Amino acid sequence: MLQVTKSLRLMLIMTVLVVNSFVILLLAYTLSEAKHRDEREVRTTTENLSLLLDHNVTALVSKIDLSLIEIADEFEKELQLSGHLDNGKMGDLLATRRVWLPEVSNFRVTVVSSDARPGPGIAARTNFTDLKFFNARRGPHDSGLIVTNLIARRDSQNWIIDFTRPYNHPDGSFAGVISAAVPISNFVQLLSGLDLGPHGVALLRDADTALVARYPPVAFAAQPLGSKILSKELQTIISSGAAVRTYHIEQSGDHVERTNTYRRLSAVPFHLVVGMAADDYLADWRGSVRQAVAVAAIFLIFTTVLAWLLWRSSSLIEKTSERSRLLLQHASDGIHILNLHGNVIEASDSFCRMLGYTRAEVIGMNVNQWDAMFTPDELRQAIVQQFERHAITTFETRQRRKDGSIVEVELTGYPLELDGRPVLYNSSRDITERKRAEDERRIAAVAFESREGILVTDANNIIIRVNRTFTELSGYEAGDVVGQSTKLLRSGRHDADFYAVMWHAIQQEGFWRGEIWNRRKNGEVYPAWLTITAVRAEEGTVTHYVGIFSDITRRVEDELEIRNLAFYDPLTGLANRRLLTDRLRHAFAKSSRSRSHGAVLFIDLDRFKELNDTLGHAQGDRLLELVADRLAVNVREEDTVARFGGDEFVVLLEELDCDRSIAVDKAVAIAEKLRFALNLPYKLQPMHSWHCTPSIGVALFLGPDEEVESVLARADQGLYAAKEGGRNTVRFA
Repeated sequence: MLQVTKSLRLMLIMTVLVVNSFVILLLAYTLSEAKHRDEREVRTTTENLSLLLDHNVTALVSKIDLSLIEIADEFEKELQLSGHLDNGKMGDLLATRRVWLPEVSNFRVTVVSSDARPGPGIAARTNFTDLKFFNARRGPHDSGLIVTNLIARRDSQNWIIDFTRPYNHPDGSFAGVISAAVPISNFVQLLSGLDLGPHGVALLRDADTALVARYPPVAFAAQPLGSKILSKELQTIISSGAAVRTYHIEQSGDHVERTNTYRRLSAVPFHLVVGMAADDYLADWRGSVRQAVAVAAIFLIFTTVLAWLLWRSSSLIEKTSERSRLLLQHASDGIHILNLHGNVIEASDSFCRMLGYTRAEVIGMNVNQWDAMFTPDELRQAIVQQFERHAITTFETRQRRKDGSIVEVELTGYPLELDGRPVLYNSSRDITERKRAEDERRIAAVAFESREGILVTDANNIIIRVNRTFTELSGYEAGDVVGQSTKLLRSGRHDADFYAVMWHAIQQEGFWRGEIWNRRKNGEVYPAWLTITAVRAEEGTVTHYVGIFSDITRRVEDELEIRNLAFYDPLTGLANRRLLTDRLRHAFAKSSRSRSHGAVLFIDLDRFKELNDTLGHAQGDRLLELVADRLAVNVREEDTVARFGGDEFVVLLEELDCDRSIAVDKAVAIAEKLRFALNLPYKLQPMHSWHCTPSIGVALFLGPDEEVESVLARADQGLYAAKEGGRNTVRFA
């Protein structure tokens, strides 16, 4: 017994040393991995933020370029009609575009040829012909949109970026330049929308590396606007021609250590740098270091005190077996002693409570009656091996309680002699809560280190945890959703097939990523980019789901605005020529399948030029809007009304009838209905009423051999016949 006591004491000392060393090494490894993970995450974050800004700049540039193209088209039409630019018309056009584009501080027009004299007031007196962007337009080929470097406006101290496009004479020769001046405050506003933390910074430089914008604003004289002072790292990256590069700088110009991402913008020849400070993204990690040091110290003190207490208690081993048995019955762990055959010869009260049996029922039971993990043969072999090794063995297993429930336990066994007989001394500990804590730590490691909205559910999609960003995006507090099904967040915009496909992907691949519509607490529906990841236990079964999402309302609105600019007429809101052409092709294919005739109505307003000449273009635009409204309400929902240009409108009628004669009758009926509606007086001003008649040309089609241009040409021929026939009539081609 004395030898056993000495061995236990020596083992106790070694265990304390090994356990504390292991804990220290584990904490050091965990902290190191956490730091590397934070550094990788901030690299990804800066790269994503730079890409987001690139998309925003691209959207702004596209918007400005589209407006410049439309202005150039109007100028060229005016030169074609009158040989010079009329101040009133062009001034109205530029004023309209200025209202539509608040980002542009001023539109400027430069005329270089006396053959195209501007009317009074066009900005031809502002001389830009000596500037690089102007001379670039003199080449034989149109160089498209040109974006200048940072320049100071001649009439103020404000810095701007000029976006320019040329316009030509009717013979195709270069006539002048239209430029849109964009103050750098717009770029500062774009930079300010990035979440870079308290000490983050975003810089925008032009093609010559001059500083265009900085957020936060420049706080020291070493980096004024227009400055070309670059760090060595940035100089090297720009010289290499790299499009995107992430790098770390120990000390920047403002003495801050940062991780930066450089990106050459895709829409303009500018350079973008997005940086996040180490003091910001490593703040939590440094706090974890302090906590880890405190935990290690507390653990060392705890284990030392515990070892000292166990050292003192080891003397009790030398006492009588009766006292040992008494202590056994009151032990906190589930103590049970087995013979060579695995039968219980002694058990503590805690072990009996753990299994739900009385002590009388436990004594004599065999280990295979409660062990739920190993077979009887495996248990017999394990007992033999423990006796042969004569060493402490610790492993995890599952035990079956009397009521059939399963409990997770950690079992420590040691062979010894009791009353001269070999026995196996076992100690069982319920580790169910520890397992649950490990699951929670694993979930936290996967989910809660993101700055996006996060929710965690169990395997039945019941919400068990959300983060702060979830509350900010959805409006739901944790108390509102914990314990509720994720169906609470559904918008109602997706059908059952959508969710079936989504969950099939999660079950097969372990995750799903895509765009989804969610509903906030206030009932507002918004688009989100959602990633759902399945969390699995070691044996592969799904225990939880982690959802990470972000609000993409701004992106969807930008995409919708770009689509409207590309496919809809800005004055009337009707489909433009491009969208009409696309729908005509679809209509031809549909007509081919159904063998049903369709029709195209080409409508031109009689005496429209007279209205523009007498009441002005503003009243002409108002008339076009009223005509568009009347056309839209007098056709079927499935029909398409488009503004073809000027005062010309096109109506696409689909699925009229398989019989040509019936289709003709229906087309005539609709055309006459539209003619009657357009004949009614128009209220343009409180003191002006205008009567305008339409001439309508009609062309039937039956796919698939129809061509868009040929059908439109036939409808145009019908329109011409209607004009020749006295106007205010309908003619077939």
